[in-house]
Amino acid sequence: MKDLFRVAVLFDIHGNCYALQAVLNDALSFAPDCYVFGGDIVSGAAQPRQCMEEVRRLNAKGILGNTDEKVLNEDCEVTTWTKHQLLEEDLQILASLPLTQRIRPPGGESDKDDLLVAHSTPRSCHDFLVLDPPNPGPTRSGQKTADDKVREMLNGEDFDTMIYGHIHYTSERFFEGQRLMSIVPVGLPNNGDVRAGYALAEWKNGFWKWLSGELNTITKERPDSLRSLNSL
Repeated sequence: MKDLFRVAVLFDIHGNCYALQAVLNDALSFAPDCYVFGGDIVSGAAQPRQCMEEVRRLNAKGILGNTDEKVLNEDCEVTTWTKHQLLEEDLQILASLPLTQRIRPPGGESDKDDLLVAHSTPRSCHDFLVLDPPNPGPTRSGQKTADDKVREMLNGEDFDTMIYGHIHYTSERFFEGQRLMSIVPVGLPNNGDVRAGYALAEWKNGFWKWLSGELNTITKERPDSLRSLNSL
């Protein structure tokens, strides 16, 4: 049985393949056993097809994000443009994505050993789960989610640790014996920090831990050639 098992989890890529490549290059040095794309893969920048190519190349697990759902189900200038960039296979993959991915570690005996990955919560890719109000900087803010609401959002799921994106900043809380963590985005920062980030989880000796100071943030700034849809 393998003693060491690593999972790279990437949230909120938003069609930014430059940032995605920076993250994947960094993660490669840790030799992950699997990759999970945690939603909001394609919409927001100018490279949605290239991002989906990476999903297929890595045979990565994926999760539906709120903007992925919007691309599939709504027609506006941004979603229409994004759909036209994607292959039919890409749209089929997005339409098949679940709300969560559950990673059972080697030797794991129950759901309580699992790493649970959600875009927002197991209940919905639109929930806004705030573990701690954000520090000054992020454009999105909110009050700490009340315990009864957290319980509803978790939808009765058992796990060791749940990680999620969607709110685009890092936070952590233990709730009723379970660890909850929000992760910085790969491709669409909203706090003035232009670096790409991701999570790297390691299962070792019966425990999940987090490498490289809990959460990795790429130190190299993104290229000036990045373009958003607004500049097309």
